[in-house]
Amino acid sequence: MKALVFTGLHEMAVEERPKPRLAQPGQALVRVRAAGICGSDLHIYNGKHSFAQYPIVPGHEVAGEVVEVGAEVKSLVPGDRVVLEPIHSCGGCYACKKGQPNVCEHLRVTGAHHDGGCQEYYVEDAANWHKIPDTLSWEEAVMVEPYTIGAQVVSRGKIGPLDTVLIHGAGPAGLIALDMAKEAGAAVAVSEIVEGRLALAREFGADLVIDAKTQDPVEEILRFTGGRAPTVVIDAAGVPGSFGKAVEILAPAGTVVTMTFSPVPAPARVDLITLKELNIVGSRLQTGMFEPVIAGMGRRLGRIRRMITHTFPLAQAEEAVRLADSRRAGVGKVVITL
Repeated sequence: MKALVFTGLHEMAVEERPKPRLAQPGQALVRVRAAGICGSDLHIYNGKHSFAQYPIVPGHEVAGEVVEVGAEVKSLVPGDRVVLEPIHSCGGCYACKKGQPNVCEHLRVTGAHHDGGCQEYYVEDAANWHKIPDTLSWEEAVMVEPYTIGAQVVSRGKIGPLDTVLIHGAGPAGLIALDMAKEAGAAVAVSEIVEGRLALAREFGADLVIDAKTQDPVEEILRFTGGRAPTVVIDAAGVPGSFGKAVEILAPAGTVVTMTFSPVPAPARVDLITLKELNIVGSRLQTGMFEPVIAGMGRRLGRIRRMITHTFPLAQAEEAVRLADSRRAGVGKVVITL
């Protein structure tokens, strides 16, 4: 079978590899049909990932068809259409016992700690494959996993109808956070510097779109709200200084949600965190979000189709990765079909 392999810094190849086989009775073999390119894949490509090592097959946004199941598998049968949940947790550490296996002390993430699903066949525990309806195309199904990330952000931020949310960044992660926050009933403003992404934010229903190249996000959101401070700030872009600014502008009892992995220290006024009793939370991966997200995919299809801007066959994977990495205007989610 063929697989996309990141072989080194800015180096990749489509290689011939042995077709995987079931190694455990609780596993399922899937014929992969589509894989999305995520920001974390690009971190690996650019040598900026904190633990992934070359060579590695990327891909954790994966959709495909079950072709074989192990003897103990009851939840799946050949022919089922599925998407991949790409996390493995130990079940015994503090985080797991608290119900947060997404930050397990021994967490392993598909496509980062071990080879991912951008290959024609992939074996994984049956519990990590979630069934999807026939109404989703393979390309659309790839978006399930990113939407679970957005659902986690809304959950961590406890976002609801009372909230006014400011999102920094309108790449795929920011747009999905926008979509899920709107579903939760919040008013949402989005700050971005790329015009094409600003246009998408408008299409996704942002109540206010801020061009951060020419407008001050704080001034604009206060003008929009009549002077009321935002209650939630989501950093989906790793903008320098955004954390400290969020602490300054948030309303009392407000929340900062960080979903990026910038290693740069972020100074902030601790007195304001205390005085306003702010909530500072990270949001990583997801816990228990696949089934509710899959159930709601039908009502999001129009927006999902707008987000998927480019599709490439596996033979053109190098072109796909470089385009996704370019951050050019008009480039949204890039999907590889297999």
